[in-house]
Amino acid sequence: MTPKPISSWSFSRWNDYMRCPRAAKYKYVDKMKEAPSAAMERGTRIHKLAEDYLNRSIGQLPVELSKLPCEFKKLRGQPVKYIEQGWAWKKGWSETDWKDWSGAWVRVKIDAMYINEQYNAAVVIDHKTGKFRESDKAKYDAQLELSCLAALKKFPTVEVATPRNWYIDEGVVYPDPEVLEVEFFRKDVPRLEEKWNELVKPMLTDTEWEPTPSESACQFCSFSKLKGGPCKY
Repeated sequence: MTPKPISSWSFSRWNDYMRCPRAAKYKYVDKMKEAPSAAMERGTRIHKLAEDYLNRSIGQLPVELSKLPCEFKKLRGQPVKYIEQGWAWKKGWSETDWKDWSGAWVRVKIDAMYINEQYNAAVVIDHKTGKFRESDKAKYDAQLELSCLAALKKFPTVEVATPRNWYIDEGVVYPDPEVLEVEFFRKDVPRLEEKWNELVKPMLTDTEWEPTPSESACQFCSFSKLKGGPCKY
């Protein structure tokens, strides 16, 4: 029997596939659980602190967020903002509910977004723990692009979307708006839809899931031979 391919995607799912198709199969087709890690648990905790601060469930800026004090305080004070959003679209990019388990084709999670009413712009923010790495800029840029496409799809009256990654541990904002303001406009939506249709096609049609082993990747993979997993590498 030919294995069933992956049928829906998100940025994290696509990124996992790009790192190693075989690991993506174990995780998303075979539904095998990854071993928890201290870094993942810490990231979840800090994301929850950011959510609670921005929603005013807590009053003081937590020390874990203190390297970006101006950014968090400004975002908290925005009159039109959206925190911890989950949006979904069917194939063909018509909107659906996140929990449409049979119809949702792509899901996009947004940590925070606010509307700059002066410029009719959506500012999309992703909270990152860990280090900013120059070598990962292509990955960062791809995720920022997808987030902006999602914002333009979700809010059809907004004319422009601009992205930010906030590296909470280092106090770094990428892209730095003082250096380069990255913008995506409503006219870009059809082009971006088609671009992502093509980018995810290999993942959504793959039934072989060839592994792409490397020493650096396999040593951290829950499914590797080293970790007692099912992979031969």
